[in-house]
Amino acid sequence: FDKHYFNGGGKVGGYFHEGFRDFPVHNITFQHILTRKPKSVLEIGAGRGYIGKRLEDVGIDYHGLEISKHCFLTRVCDNINLWDLCKTPWVVTNHSFIKKLDLCVSVATLEHIPMEFIPQVIKEMARACERGLHGIDFGEKDDGKDLTHVSLFSKVTWEKLFAEHAPGWPVEIVDKEWLES
Repeated sequence: FDKHYFNGGGKVGGYFHEGFRDFPVHNITFQHILTRKPKSVLEIGAGRGYIGKRLEDVGIDYHGLEISKHCFLTRVCDNINLWDLCKTPWVVTNHSFIKKLDLCVSVATLEHIPMEFIPQVIKEMARACERGLHGIDFGEKDDGKDLTHVSLFSKVTWEKLFAEHAPGWPVEIVDKEWLES
């Protein structure tokens, strides 16, 4: 997930024509998050932090995790940690997880996690946060150009994975397109 992924795709897919910038969908997703009235948010796959910046601006305690060094170096808010989600337990600067964060959020992130790591990632979300909201690409409209989409599963499959690896954890799983509309 280097600068080529976010600024033109090419090697393995990514943001081909438009590059990665603050799209209007970030504000729409932010509005969806606000309706859940979170006290604090952990965003996994935070990108440059466009959603996080909006959350911070309204006084919500925000923390983000992002694997891309390019996004980390070009972030728009400070509370993003450079971190591979597949490495658990997660470390967030200035937060020990002794007290859980309220809402774990991801948008177009989980489909990039290889299947062998999904169980531990789900368990880590439940350990770190009280509840979850995840916008996932289920693959129904996937054009196949982004080779980093390695876990394209149906909503039902994702629900089963969460139920199996974090039983009883309150989580909303929605189509990423809905979360951005």
